[in-house]
Amino acid sequence: MALITTQGTTTETDSVTIADNASLSSAIDLGGRGLTAIIIPSTWVTATVVTFQVSIDGATYYNVYYNASGTLTEYSVPVAASRYIPMDQTKFFGVRFLKIRSGTSGSPTNQTEDAGVVIPLVVFAV
Repeated sequence: MALITTQGTTTETDSVTIADNASLSSAIDLGGRGLTAIIIPSTWVTATVVTFQVSIDGATYYNVYYNASGTLTEYSVPVAASRYIPMDQTKFFGVRFLKIRSGTSGSPTNQTEDAGVVIPLVVFAV
């Protein structure tokens, strides 16, 4: 984890890993930090979106949904390899534990990097 302080805000970097032939990352304990951005590495395979699972206790995880004009919709973020992707922080308020999925819950996409795909996260102290 690296610390960067700018304009009175402490930003940190951390990461999660999606294992070879898997679509869901390891969990990260945000521990009171907010998710600002994810960085999609050059080794990213195929998936054009990521979705998220969150937990308040580190044991039970839930897919993230939001209200889109009266319909619950899975929260997805468009992605591509070698990109810095800012996050809508309002979707993650109160989240303690986080996993990132390649694809959607209904159509996950396995990553195929032998050592796994490491996804850097930019987080800030709240």
